[in-house]
Amino acid sequence: MTAIHIKTFLSPYADSRTGVDTAYYREGIRRHINRTGGAFEEISLAKHPQTLRVLRRLRDSYRLGKIGKLRPVIVGAVDTLARLIGRPVAAGSGVSLDSVGRFIFKTDDGSEWRIYIDSHDAGDIHSPDALEWSDLYFKTSYLSGRDYPSKVAPLCQCSFQLLSKLDLFRSLRTMPKKYDLCFTTRVWGGRNDVEGIEHNLRLLEALSRVECRKYLRAYLIAGDRDVYAQRLEKQGIPWSFDPLPLSEHVDVLGSSRLNVHRLGMHNSITWRMSELLCMGACPVLDQTPHTVWPEPIRDGANYLTLDAGPSAGRWVASDKQYDAIPERIEKMLKDVEIIERIARTNRLYFDQYLDPEAVGCEICRRVTGLASKG
Repeated sequence: MTAIHIKTFLSPYADSRTGVDTAYYREGIRRHINRTGGAFEEISLAKHPQTLRVLRRLRDSYRLGKIGKLRPVIVGAVDTLARLIGRPVAAGSGVSLDSVGRFIFKTDDGSEWRIYIDSHDAGDIHSPDALEWSDLYFKTSYLSGRDYPSKVAPLCQCSFQLLSKLDLFRSLRTMPKKYDLCFTTRVWGGRNDVEGIEHNLRLLEALSRVECRKYLRAYLIAGDRDVYAQRLEKQGIPWSFDPLPLSEHVDVLGSSRLNVHRLGMHNSITWRMSELLCMGACPVLDQTPHTVWPEPIRDGANYLTLDAGPSAGRWVASDKQYDAIPERIEKMLKDVEIIERIARTNRLYFDQYLDPEAVGCEICRRVTGLASKG
């Protein structure tokens, strides 16, 4: 397979979340194709895409979420304006708003390959229709032990924020450390946003007992937030109803020897893990991840664990598991060599496997494999 012409589709307003989550892969493919030869084309499914992106950012903005009773009125007005501005564009047979995440690869010999990238957190197939349509279906939350159709392939979960901040995160690799550990977390989780709250709180409480230089912060966003705030405050654990500004968040991450990080709502590796790998951090996960990536990340090589994963069917680990956390962390901090080795390994891992062009190359390599079989 030589020259490749790739088309992908965007819905700048109606499917903003999927568009954002797949941005890293689109850019990676574009960079790879630009270097190796071929063409990459993004097709908007609606008119005036730039204006629609601005309206969507307004609709999803954090500040808009804080205005209370007026929010539904403003959101309704923005939605109406977007419908008037963004009239659908005919993009070909079978292409609709559900086409975000779909790629059509065409080669110079006339062959065509249909690719879909499912970037949703849950391990289930998000779009059965896209699965039937595609020749290759990438799944970023590909779970080990799950029986997927043969056309489903694992793909790493990458942070859209890295596209504009690669240099910033790479600069953190040499940042002096003023904390032994940090844990900044959104307190939520589970299938309904509240099932995982107790696990978050128990992790914070256990880490607060570690004798070291630490930065802890709970971002309370779900459930009975006032009750959780009182519980944390009694133990001297910082909390807030507002997110930590990105500049402060990045500063904390870069200046910590250990970065405690929990798995996502569906027990998958989150996109923030790619940021930690980029900056050359030593991540400490609450439990061993269940997600499969094309190039595996391994316990003791790319991360350490607290061994505080809830058992099957539960959202909270045992008291014994939480009680063991302070001693586990203190042992980790004493092993300077393994922390430094994991940091070095992660820097190399990111540059080799998670850099945008490297991810784009992996996707195109898999499509090349289809062509060689076909």
